Amino acid sequence: MRLITTALSILLATCCTSGSFAQSHQARIVVPFAAGGTADVLGRIIAQQLGVLNGNQVVVENRPGSGGNIGAEAVARGPTDGSVLLLGTIFATAACATIRTLRYR
Repeated sequence: MRLITTALSILLATCCTSGSFAQSHQARIVVPFAAGGTADVLGRIIAQQLGVLNGNQVVVENRPGSGGNIGAEAVARGPTDGSVLLLGTIFATAACATIRTLRYR
């Protein structure tokens, strides 16, 4: 688990130190699964590391339901300034190609 956390921290540090990630306001990570699960714990670890790297508070928001599509829709319809991230699975990515009735595209 420590190796995964370290790898994600390095990845996020590389991606987010350019100053484009939530410069002046609170950031959110949307986890499209129920609170208390593995994805929620991983989201909170990532949020903590991002908060340390950027000096801003990062909030984890759980939006479970519909196999992750409710959370993905919340991110797709959210602000486009990079302050909202999705912690999803391969299903959230594949849903666009396989499900024709998605409300976000």
